[in-house]
Amino acid sequence: MADQPAGVPPNTVEHGSSRTARWLRRKRLNVAAWLALFEALLMVIGVYARTFALIIGALVIGAYFLTYYRDQNARRSRSGIGHDLLWIAAVAQAAVILVALLLIILKAIAIVAVGLIAALALFVLLTDRRKS
Repeated sequence: MADQPAGVPPNTVEHGSSRTARWLRRKRLNVAAWLALFEALLMVIGVYARTFALIIGALVIGAYFLTYYRDQNARRSRSGIGHDLLWIAAVAQAAVILVALLLIILKAIAIVAVGLIAALALFVLLTDRRKS
């Protein structure tokens, strides 16, 4: 299992973990990917704005890092369903932020391309010296 801590043999059940917590730990990347896909589709079709996605994503990722990395000695708080749910939300939001940034970049490239085509068309029209 890729999510096992160093030095822990595979198939070792964490002490005090429930069946649901173990299932969520195994499937958290899949859940995050499906959640990110769903959110990205909502953003692309215009249900909510890219700026909203960027703000919510930054807040969720910030909450994850503040919660689990502010005290490096608090190892006990990094396990369990709460950690996995926040991890899923943070990873999904990171993917949505990447989609939002990609859309912004592609829109900028499209605007530049349309501007260049318009400038080229204007140049061709102004330099056409055919006599009528």
